[in-house]
Amino acid sequence: MRPVRTVVAVLSVLATLVVAVPATSASETPAASTIEQREFADGSVRWVAAGEPVFSAQSRSTRVLATSSERVFTAHADPNDPFFDEQWNLEQIGVANAWPTSVGSGVVVAVLDSGLSPGPDLACRSIVSPFNAFNFTSDVTDQTGHGTHVTGTVAQCTDNGYGLAGVAPGVTIMPIKVLDNIEDGPEESVGSGSAASVANGIAWAVAKGADIITM
Repeated sequence: MRPVRTVVAVLSVLATLVVAVPATSASETPAASTIEQREFADGSVRWVAAGEPVFSAQSRSTRVLATSSERVFTAHADPNDPFFDEQWNLEQIGVANAWPTSVGSGVVVAVLDSGLSPGPDLACRSIVSPFNAFNFTSDVTDQTGHGTHVTGTVAQCTDNGYGLAGVAPGVTIMPIKVLDNIEDGPEESVGSGSAASVANGIAWAVAKGADIITM
């Protein structure tokens, strides 16, 4: 028999996924019933209705591993951001089908990059604990645009009738400037930073309680 801990971990991950319907996302409506995750005598683990009798000797349930409220998913329209249809990357990872489960609310994402200069499509985003790893201030003005672009990819305002959609439009952003502009550098430069600036940025993110660090 496979280790129960491994089985539960794998199924917990799978349970967070929503089956993709390419052109639509889904909304979630709680139902009154309850389902159980059961381990069966043949080694399989699957979800069944709570209390459902199993009479087959081959597949007799041996124990209940977990319970959950049953959920019903129904299709709804894609967000109204005008360029959402051109974001092939979001369709590729099926992000719209994950939004009914979570948009990242309550999660703090530290973006270690060239800083942040919010525009209209980031105006809705909550910002906490900005940090400049070069002068140790809260001034994270983005002089190259790269950090702002990355932040938008993560958490642009979504379904607001403007611009693009973000992957996790409910997260809170912690902008940390670890890349600075390069004076007299190549035109295509997107900033540079030292190992020290990156290390200081990581230390700040950890100290301020970031849940995720992207850099």
